Amino acid sequence: MIIDQLLKLVEAQAAQALVIRSGAPPVLERRGGKVALSMPSLDPEMVEMILEEVASPAQRGDHA
Repeated sequence: MIIDQLLKLVEAQAAQALVIRSGAPPVLERRGGKVALSMPSLDPEMVEMILEEVASPAQRGDHA
């Protein structure tokens, strides 16, 4: 799972938050600062895949 790898980085870097946005690489928030991960920007499909890993259909607003 993609989110598992990202959360391992959060833990390894002692970050307080992980920011995921389409069109930008993931960002770690640490000690009041933000550090973009050195990876490609996330496209909308990748963000959707991550969301599907962590949120229920109801939380995502899926009506299927």
